[in-house]
Amino acid sequence: MNAARYIEILTLFTKRLRRVRPQYVQQGSSCYFFCSEQCSQPISSNSSWQKKVVVQIENPPHSPDLNPPDFFLIPRLKLALKRKRFDNIPDIQRNVTRLLNSIPKEDFLQSFQDTYSRS
Repeated sequence: MNAARYIEILTLFTKRLRRVRPQYVQQGSSCYFFCSEQCSQPISSNSSWQKKVVVQIENPPHSPDLNPPDFFLIPRLKLALKRKRFDNIPDIQRNVTRLLNSIPKEDFLQSFQDTYSRS
């Protein structure tokens, strides 16, 4: 993503935010943009965005606190589906759904509790 496209997206986002949620875009208020990938070029200093308060917050690429269920679900699915072949996508979907439904509710809830104890 280059700087021009980044500014275009920010402009469209702000216009929509102003229309849909006007309480978040008040005169002089700050806007926070979460970005998982960096812009390939920095936003130019003469940009109108420099005159506004824009804070870009970077997320770590592989942080366990961003998506805790993945650390619980993915290994279980991977082990259960390892070395199995499927004929088509609906067959895969049925098997994954069956495996997810077989996980006890208590185990799933415990995975979220474990997230809090790790932090």
